[in-house]
Amino acid sequence: MPSRDEHLAQAAKNRKLAETLAKTEFLDWAVTIYFYVAVHVIESYLAIHVYHSTDHDQRRDYINRIPQLRTVIKEYLALERVSRQARYYAQPITHEHLRIAQENLAKVEAQVAYVTTGKKKL
Repeated sequence: MPSRDEHLAQAAKNRKLAETLAKTEFLDWAVTIYFYVAVHVIESYLAIHVYHSTDHDQRRDYINRIPQLRTVIKEYLALERVSRQARYYAQPITHEHLRIAQENLAKVEAQVAYVTTGKKKL
């Protein structure tokens, strides 16, 4: 399973792609990739504690059960929901959806940074 650093490297790579797509007409893919940034950020925390999720259900369960992650369950689920709506239901994704996804991701990243380093993400 990937290490914390490997998850964070993948999150950074995904973020670059999402930011590129956010400037195009492909907002559906931008929000989807922002969700996968959150997946890797969460997995980076889990890797430190020798947890590794094998699917979205297990990851949701970990987020729900671990107090340090539970504080961002709402934001994580919102990212997952908009990603699914874009991918499976062909819901048009607006700049407002994109903005909210970016805000939710920022909250997930800030919480994971805080609980792993004791510092707030800048």
